[in-house]
Amino acid sequence: PGAAAPAPRRRSPRDRAPSLLPTAIPDFIGREETVASVLERLRPGEGNAGRAVPICVIVGPGGAGKTTLAVHIAHRLASQYPDGQLFAELRTGNGPVSPSDILERFLRALGVSGPNLPRTLDERAELFRDLVHDRRLLIVLDDAMAERQVSCLLPGTARCAVLVTSRRRLTGLPARGRVELGALSGQAAIDLLTRFVGEERVAADPEGVADLCRLSGRLPLALRICAARLTARPHWSVADLVDRLLDESRRLDELGHGEMTVRASISLTYDSLPDDARLLFRRLALLDVPSFAAWVGSPLLEVDVPRAQEALEVLTEAYLIDASPVPGGQVRYSFHDIMRPFAQERLAEESAEERTAALERWLGALLSLTGEAHRREYAGGFLERRSPASRWRLPDRMVGRLLANPLSWYEQERTSIVAAVRQAAVSGLVAHSWDLALSAVTLFEAHSYFDDWRETHEVALKAACRAGDEQGEAAMRYSLGSLHMFEQSTAPARRQFDQAYSFYERSGDEHGAALVLRNIAYLDRLSGNLVSARQRWESCLDTFQLVGDRIAEAHVLHNLARMRIDTGDADGALELLARAQLICRTVGTRRVTAQVENRMGELHLLAGRLDEAQAAYGSVLESVRACRDRVGECYALLGLAAVEHRRGRLGAAAELLEQALVTAGSAGARMAESHVSQALGEVLLESDPAAALEYAQRALRGFEAIGAPLQRARAVVLRGRVHALRGDGEAARADWRTARGMLRGVHTESGRTSLEDEIARLLEPGDTPTGAGAGAGAGAGVRPG
Repeated sequence: PGAAAPAPRRRSPRDRAPSLLPTAIPDFIGREETVASVLERLRPGEGNAGRAVPICVIVGPGGAGKTTLAVHIAHRLASQYPDGQLFAELRTGNGPVSPSDILERFLRALGVSGPNLPRTLDERAELFRDLVHDRRLLIVLDDAMAERQVSCLLPGTARCAVLVTSRRRLTGLPARGRVELGALSGQAAIDLLTRFVGEERVAADPEGVADLCRLSGRLPLALRICAARLTARPHWSVADLVDRLLDESRRLDELGHGEMTVRASISLTYDSLPDDARLLFRRLALLDVPSFAAWVGSPLLEVDVPRAQEALEVLTEAYLIDASPVPGGQVRYSFHDIMRPFAQERLAEESAEERTAALERWLGALLSLTGEAHRREYAGGFLERRSPASRWRLPDRMVGRLLANPLSWYEQERTSIVAAVRQAAVSGLVAHSWDLALSAVTLFEAHSYFDDWRETHEVALKAACRAGDEQGEAAMRYSLGSLHMFEQSTAPARRQFDQAYSFYERSGDEHGAALVLRNIAYLDRLSGNLVSARQRWESCLDTFQLVGDRIAEAHVLHNLARMRIDTGDADGALELLARAQLICRTVGTRRVTAQVENRMGELHLLAGRLDEAQAAYGSVLESVRACRDRVGECYALLGLAAVEHRRGRLGAAAELLEQALVTAGSAGARMAESHVSQALGEVLLESDPAAALEYAQRALRGFEAIGAPLQRARAVVLRGRVHALRGDGEAARADWRTARGMLRGVHTESGRTSLEDEIARLLEPGDTPTGAGAGAGAGAGVRPG
């Protein structure tokens, strides 16, 4: 006591054991697998033996909790790196921190005094490597902006370990592991809220908690802000905060509390982007679509495709845009829930004229692609009613790659096309709206997306009517009529067709009028007016031949052949189908070829050429399944079942028809479903009369709802056969007389149909038929062109 204290011994640089880690967060939740993975990569031991420095990179969007995770892991590892832990933030504001400045801090922490600090970056890096070469040191580099920032800060020995966080993937770093950090799991997000808010408030509104997690993107920063706001306002319920977050335009304002703001976190990433990337990020907010393909950048930026794709990849690398692979080797991009509101805010930096022009270019590119997909699927553009809307043409090679399978491309873009039709209508780009809707019918028809068909066309029709666009109005009415026709709603179909036909007649558009007339002829045939149907089909056939629309010509020829079959003129039908087949081989249209081939199978069946019929129907089935045409699949199965029925293999026929019935029901194809029910009744007629009667009744109800007298009569004839098999001759004859009465409304040039001849034979005295007779396979037709 009383003696002077000894002067502290100055420690040499090699004696220092710095500990610069920030305070660990005590309520760390989730990420268990990620933590375990990083610990395994960075823990000293045999797994880290070797000369290379073990480096692990944690990458992810702003607000994902990268820094929190890195600090948590570093504290877990600290005892295993007893010679010190260094920590540095590599970003300041919107820019990078100089590696030279970071090295100065590290060297001072290691005991290098100011006068002894080297001046140049290379000299500082060399001294740093020399000081740490024999130490077990953990280095945490937070929020790195580029590889060159990190490379100068790496030690030269495997005794040290480096943990890097970044908003970019930093693929140039020689990392032992790279961890992608995204949103928390659903349960981890709930656990984090519970830790702050309390179990009682969370349990009181589980649905509100789920909505809160979704609206915050399950990002830790956003969740902590929500939890802090709820904690600061104990009188709020979870639903109160959810209501405030639902307004996308205010969401970023609500996701702020004190110094914590989601907007500031995203801004750090956005402000560091190159000009093209920032511009593309803003303009992507123009697209009211759930996802988009890589090609959209070119029209939005008004630059070539490689430059636009580079900007998009920068956004993806910075975690401002999510990328997801889809079947076919393509990639779809989308906004994170938190990123879209930020992009929409930044879109205000663009003038109204710039925004409209960018939107029009994107719609023009989408329209160009849908039109080309339509032409490739139909092997021509005549079914397309081209509008004056502007187009944006992408490079031919890219178009060829995108549209290698047109229907697959349509399927990937379906939700975007539907949204684009609506957005174009709202934005006053009316021609783009109705042309996009019409071009997409190829998909809607093939895959039975009738709701999409209706929604897009009703939106575009209203827009066209408001704008006084008669061409658009006519096109939409024609296509809506086609939709009603496919749904077997004949009255609304005829109303739409009549209005469309009147416009085309007034405007002198003979081709448009002929397309409408072709469908009106189908309605005539369905209602039993075969004379009018033939006259109209032959009239529009002349127009199609005049303008060179070979596909529509083949449609009409195979419909005329169907009428020849109805009236028993097999030779005339064969001649028409041969002409249609020649056109299909010349033009190369897959879908029309399948319809014509299906009709040819019916002719083979009627002539008893069962092997030829089976080959034709099998070819059709393969073709329609390849393009996922479920309605066409129903009719192909129906034809194959008719072949099996003729061969006496009733079990095989019934099995095929059961498949067809399920397919027809899932596709909403009432006509196909009714035909299949009729065929099932015929197959089960002798083995199970009760089931046959049930199917006959089902077919009858379907044909009655559609308004098809010829098919209704066939169903009633089948019901009479069931009664005859059960020994109730009076009920059978009553049904056959009813069916004969139904046929009085069917108008043919000969005055009779083949079904009337069949009924006459059934009503002959003493005739009590027990077989399926001429009615077998009568439903094996194809859907309307």
